[in-house]
Order: sequence, then C-alpha cells, then structure tokens
Amino acid sequence: MGGDDSPVYSLPDADDWRPSSGSGDVAPPPDALFGALADATRRRVLWYLLDESPAAVDELADVLAGWRLGDQHTVGPDEHDSVVAALHHTHLPILNDAGLVDYDDDDTTAAATPLAPVVEDTVRFACAYDAAFTGRR
Repeated sequence: MGGDDSPVYSLPDADDWRPSSGSGDVAPPPDALFGALADATRRRVLWYLLDESPAAVDELADVLAGWRLGDQHTVGPDEHDSVVAALHHTHLPILNDAGLVDYDDDDTTAAATPLAPVVEDTVRFACAYDAAFTGRR
C-alpha cells in the first residue's frame, strides 16, 4: 500500500456469512447463488417473493409483464404465456435448485425459502443495482 491512505479491505470471518445453526435459513454456495442471480428475471422473481410469498406462477407472470410495460403499452396473451413458460421451465427450477425458492410445479406456486440475512441482503442489493443501472424500478 506504500504509505498512501487507501483503505485496507479484509474478508469477514466465514462464520459471519453462514446462517446460525438450527435457524433453518438458507445460504446456498456462492456459485449457486450468483448463478441464480445472474438473470434479471430471476432477480425480480426472488425480490417479489421475498415480500409476496407464496405466489402463483400466473401472478409472477403478471408482475414480470408489468415491469416490461416501460417498453410497450400493452402485454398481450402471447407475451404472458411466454413469461409463464419461461418461469415454469427455466427460472423457477433454477431458483429451486439453488435453494432460494420452493417451487411446486404441480400446484404452480412458488415461495421464497427462509434466507440467511446476508443472502437476502445480497438479493435486495442485486435488485437495487439492477434498477439503478437500467433506470427501472
């Protein structure tokens, strides 16, 4: 650091990032978490489910279609069906495999799992960053 006033960064202890034992909170491995958060649709689904859980897949499709209204005036039935299919076949299974949601494809509902606070903070930060970067809320 050569005598400058640059801050020194250190990683927190691993115990600061793990859920407390017996809490039931989920903290997936980093690759699973960041892989799931790598897609804007999955970030938005997870953000929505953190506050509105459980939700039907049709409800999630309506919410996602509404976020897309900034680009167009109406979302037609074909677009809605496309979002439902993407949720059912791609996004919800990935979130489920990462342990971030419980997805019951027979019942067509999804619910956020109890997440470790650091994981929930990471999800909320990713959504806020996405909104700031894209100019959408």
